[in-house]
Amino acid sequence: LGEERVAALAREAGFPDDAAFVWELTRGHLLFVVSVLDALRRNVPRDEIPDSLLPVVLHGVRRVHPDVRQVLEVASVVGPSFDLPTLGLITRLGSAELIPMLESAIAASLIEARDNVYAFSNQAIQKALYESISGPVRQEHHRWLADLFSDRPEPRAWHLQQAGETGEAARAWLDAAHLAERAFSNVDAVQLFTHAAAAAA
Repeated sequence: LGEERVAALAREAGFPDDAAFVWELTRGHLLFVVSVLDALRRNVPRDEIPDSLLPVVLHGVRRVHPDVRQVLEVASVVGPSFDLPTLGLITRLGSAELIPMLESAIAASLIEARDNVYAFSNQAIQKALYESISGPVRQEHHRWLADLFSDRPEPRAWHLQQAGETGEAARAWLDAAHLAERAFSNVDAVQLFTHAAAAAA
């Protein structure tokens, strides 16, 4: 469904002010839209709605081959979008192996190809896959990604923080903040310094 149709459904359900929220979470996936609107009707808190979608999402994910699902789980650690080289490095698979898997995931409406990257079709899918990974494995993926982003302090800091490496994360946030300062991106710099302070606390 397009954004306008999702907004129309939100209005019809009595939640016109939540149209943007429903769209951002579902990106028009009909089953997810219905599930979110149903959760709103049942007064499920908005910050808990993504969790309420997990069983619905995982049911759809189980339709793809286990190898595809495993690759998507790793991709979910990278973030909402990911590129083929990064995914290849962390999965240790070549493009010839990954591309057919990603095409299968596209056919299942789990991801989309956008310019030079792939992206999860909506937040609910990424969250469901991310939460399905055991904590220690997830942390190891984050550490590996932090090493891959050694020359990019902001994503490095985020992955270090997710891996529980708060001291290193604070230093990386500071590096990112200083880069933003030098680029005269003062608003970004303040936000990054805030992240650094929180990680160091």
